[in-house]
Amino acid sequence: MRLIYLAVILIVISVVNSTAQQKGKIIYEQTINIHKSLSPDQQSLKSIIPETITKNYELSFNSEKAHLKEIEQTSNIMFIPIGGGSSNNVFFDLKDNKVKSFFSVDEEYFYTESEIKPITEASNGESRKILGYDCKAFVQDKMTFWVTKQLPKYLSPLSPFHFNGAVLAIDSDRISYKATKIEKEIDPEAFKTPEAQKVTKEQAEDLQEEAVNSMKQVKQVKQVKQVIKK
Repeated sequence: MRLIYLAVILIVISVVNSTAQQKGKIIYEQTINIHKSLSPDQQSLKSIIPETITKNYELSFNSEKAHLKEIEQTSNIMFIPIGGGSSNNVFFDLKDNKVKSFFSVDEEYFYTESEIKPITEASNGESRKILGYDCKAFVQDKMTFWVTKQLPKYLSPLSPFHFNGAVLAIDSDRISYKATKIEKEIDPEAFKTPEAQKVTKEQAEDLQEEAVNSMKQVKQVKQVKQVIKK
């Protein structure tokens, strides 16, 4: 009798895995609360900047690869995301557990490479449906991640937070994501990586810091020119 039960369980697991969507595209809406991200000496900026900004991202995937990119710029405010990332494109190798984060500086492309290290802690027991997908809640670094096993594992709009399933929403005070649409068709060129130079994480931070400082200097020069004209 036990063997029969075991066989039934294995069949159910096989059916669930075979019916899970193995190709498609997730559209996320990202919301950053700028006011809550300001340091103590930046609080005076609250009166001149909006409380939140919103961006949209697209995560194309199949059973072996994934590609995350921004698809719409809804704000002209320059803001470095929490965690120091400012990647234009992120590519995931789901087979070899690798992540390549691409970014550009002065029209040159660079990328860093890291390993996908899945989070194995158990769910806190909460559950909900998102776009018809069954999701369970996982809490990490004061953020709640809603994960479904009905899509390939490790899919996430916020690396390095990867789980044994796909993240469809992230809740926190400073930054949040929610899947607004899931499509079955993807661009055949979605997983083609751009030509770029590989750099270390430290080199990437230096390059991005130089880019931010350069943008600040350009802005200051423009302001000086405007004053001179007056």
